[in-house]
Amino acid sequence: MFFRKTKNKSEICSAHLNVQDNHDHHLTSHIEHLADKHPGLLRLFNSNLCTISIVINYLYSAKENLLQEYLGRKLFEYEHDEVDFYLPQLLNMYIHVPAIANVIREYIVTR
Repeated sequence: MFFRKTKNKSEICSAHLNVQDNHDHHLTSHIEHLADKHPGLLRLFNSNLCTISIVINYLYSAKENLLQEYLGRKLFEYEHDEVDFYLPQLLNMYIHVPAIANVIREYIVTR
């Protein structure tokens, strides 16, 4: 696999937004579901206290597909420098955990 190194965050955000436009109605239903079922987690994930470490930890431990999808999209919100430290863990999950591979594939391919 080859990863393209870019420092232009707007380039990544625009690529993410193009994909996100296709899934807007799903995203709204996912957020509504999380707000109903996991309001504390949603508050944590949307707060300034939520670090990439927390996202990776919950991504691995979460068993609910909607929560994993939300966290997979959340990866795009962090700078490359922050995520780079966790790329080995992300790639390991991508290879060995099919459910997580489905939700982080978009991030891995974009990077």
